[in-house]
Amino acid sequence: MEEEEIVFEEMRPRKRPGMNMRWDDPKEETPRPKFVPGHYASLYVELRTKCNPKEFMDDYEYQRLEAANDIYTLAEEHKDDEGALKGLRARAMAELGVRFATEDLYGELVRALNPAAFAGEREKFRFANELYNQVLLHADDVVALERLKAKAEEEGAPLGIGLGPEGEPPEGDDVNWFLLAIGLLGGIIVMVYVFAAMIAGGVL
Repeated sequence: MEEEEIVFEEMRPRKRPGMNMRWDDPKEETPRPKFVPGHYASLYVELRTKCNPKEFMDDYEYQRLEAANDIYTLAEEHKDDEGALKGLRARAMAELGVRFATEDLYGELVRALNPAAFAGEREKFRFANELYNQVLLHADDVVALERLKAKAEEEGAPLGIGLGPEGEPPEGDDVNWFLLAIGLLGGIIVMVYVFAAMIAGGVL
């Protein structure tokens, strides 16, 4: 009696909800990039901190040190010119390999563009979901995140989607109900006060 040939197949874990998979192989997980940590008062401050020549002395390279000093000096000269500072940021990334913080901007965008906040609203949900996905995919890219923020502010405005003060999401039903409740409470307090005054005055 001939033995049957046994074929072993590779077992892969089943996809769980929330797992991010690669497009070329839907069975393979691929981690999303993490935001670059850090909090800076301005781009000027971040440039002067990260491009200080002393930061490049341990791994000394003549050309890199020259570039660092040039960027460091120009940042001071153009501290009030946002366009010039962004140009210096591009140089720092290309010539020095500096990574610029995305933590604050990333957090601002994921809060404002959370698709769940627009459930049941087809156009708003589609727009927010598209941008939210792009934010997650470019969490460590400050230039890409700035472009996504500009798109959210420009194209999201007609839909009622935008970035509120300090990155807060646009006001929704929860906020409106809260304001309504405050208004009703204020009205009740006024009525009680008037009623008490009428009693005290002998009107009732």
